[in-house]
Amino acid sequence: MSTLKKNIVFIAVYFVGVAAYLWFDPIATEYVSDRGGVLIPVTGLVGLVWANARSFPWVQHWWRRTAARAATTGVMFVGLCVLTYAYSWHIRPALGLQCKTTAVANKQVDGARP
Repeated sequence: MSTLKKNIVFIAVYFVGVAAYLWFDPIATEYVSDRGGVLIPVTGLVGLVWANARSFPWVQHWWRRTAARAATTGVMFVGLCVLTYAYSWHIRPALGLQCKTTAVANKQVDGARP
């Protein structure tokens, strides 16, 4: 499979997974929400490293090839993060799909008050 196809497949699967997570996030516990917030970008980075692992085979020097792969992966990772969090922070609230209701978000654990 070519690098372009790997990137397209990974990005499609990534956004389907993120959409599924964000769909169920309002009913998830705080523990799951916190872990999901960390796993989403980590999964994106790992997947992009996999998708771009064999890119730029025509570049002769290994360090230039590695730098080109790292730059491509970095740019795509920033793009994924921007798109994911723009949707999460701006589009979802505008659609009324808040992650947590205000009552849940502001709930204090018993004994947390001084």
